[in-house]
Amino acid sequence: MARVAWWLLVFTAASVAVGLTLGALGAGWADPAFAAGAVAALLPAAWWAVVDLRAGRLGADVLAVLALAGTLAVGEYLAGAVIGVMLATGRVLELYAERRAGPRPERVAGPIADRDAVAGRRRAQTGRGRTSDRR
Repeated sequence: MARVAWWLLVFTAASVAVGLTLGALGAGWADPAFAAGAVAALLPAAWWAVVDLRAGRLGADVLAVLALAGTLAVGEYLAGAVIGVMLATGRVLELYAERRAGPRPERVAGPIADRDAVAGRRRAQTGRGRTSDRR
C-alpha cells in the first residue's frame, strides 16, 4: 500500500506540473495531463473508499471519490488533479505517522484507555452516570 501511495503522489504531482507547463506554453494538452492525474487518483481512492465502507467507516476517501468523479464529470480536470495530489499526500503522511508510531499502536491508545478506565472507576465510586455530572 505504501508503494501505491508514493507512486500516486509522484504521478499526480507530475500531472499537475506537466499540465501547468503545457498550459503556460499554449499547448492544448494541459487538460489531458490534468485528467490523467485525476483518473489515476480516482482508481485507488475508489478502492480505499470501498474498504472503508466495508469496515463501517465513512472516511475522507468516500468524499475524495465523490469530488474526483464530480470534477471529471464537469470537466474541471485541474481541480481533480489537485484533489488527487491532496489525497496522495494525506495517504503518504498517514503511512509515515503509522511507521513512526511503531509496531505497537497501543502505545498511543494506552493513555486514552487508562483515562477511560479511571473515569469508569470514578463513576462506580460516585454512583453517578457520567463524569461530567460532578457538581
